[in-house]
Amino acid sequence: MKKTHGLILLLLLIICWALINEEVPYVNSQTLATSEKNTLAQAKTKKAIPRPVIYLVPHADDETLTYGVDIQKERQRGRPIYLILFSQGEESIAREVLNGHYDHQSVNKNRVGEPILCRWHGRIHSPNEEHFADGSLSRKEFGKARIRDFYRVAKVLGIPSSHIRTYSLPNDHFTPSQVQSVIDSALKKFPGADFRTMSPYDVHPDHALIGKELANAIQTNKISASQVHYFVSIYTDRFAKVDIPFKKHISTIKKGSKAYIRLVQSMDVYRDYDPKQGSYATGYHSVPKQFDALIKATYTSWYLPQIAPSNKKETAG
Repeated sequence: MKKTHGLILLLLLIICWALINEEVPYVNSQTLATSEKNTLAQAKTKKAIPRPVIYLVPHADDETLTYGVDIQKERQRGRPIYLILFSQGEESIAREVLNGHYDHQSVNKNRVGEPILCRWHGRIHSPNEEHFADGSLSRKEFGKARIRDFYRVAKVLGIPSSHIRTYSLPNDHFTPSQVQSVIDSALKKFPGADFRTMSPYDVHPDHALIGKELANAIQTNKISASQVHYFVSIYTDRFAKVDIPFKKHISTIKKGSKAYIRLVQSMDVYRDYDPKQGSYATGYHSVPKQFDALIKATYTSWYLPQIAPSNKKETAG
């Protein structure tokens, strides 16, 4: 019986040893297969990174009013988005509206001290009575407030602060050399990227100048025409109704979609009025009708340079 027990024990030991040695190559092969799959996945991911899209933004709120629909469309495609803001927009009439009167920093020097009605709120504002966080808003403080709103909107739109660059060109007084310098810097930093700009036919001189200078960059072979889209601002398109000598593309967003919700949230930043916390609804105090027009019909118009494409409708959402 002892010999039998010994033989059985020996057989069991041999079987266990065999099973252990059988498992080792199986585990290793599975690990190698997983590793190879991960390597292939990483390689595919690197190859799949699309070209970035650079938006040339004249003033804070243009990224929402003019480019917002397109930004959502390109985000859905997984493209990296960058915003280049040219001006702090410190010379906007919204500053006087918020202060409740014209002052010595106003463009209209002959109206200093004259009260100004806020048509959006239906009253004359008072920084003291409403406890503005920054007091009566100087050009400098108002510019800072617009920049704060711009960064808040970028966050809502899913654009990291590292993808934003801001400049301090005086709004309504851009010069060709200043604009060209900003554009040249962007072209150097983002070679091969796609650029979105305002139409040279825009009624706002700042908007139009950026479009013209990018057109000059195309003519001097700094960038290919295939990398550029010209956008028609809401005011130029829907209010001034300027006749653009090119057939336009129309991009839309479906109401209720995630893209639509993000766009609405970005508009909400520009209507957020909490002056005690330094939120002054800078967008709605400036161009409320344009925001209303966008929410009523959520689309944007654009065209390609130097060609006349047929009408085309794209939908995001």
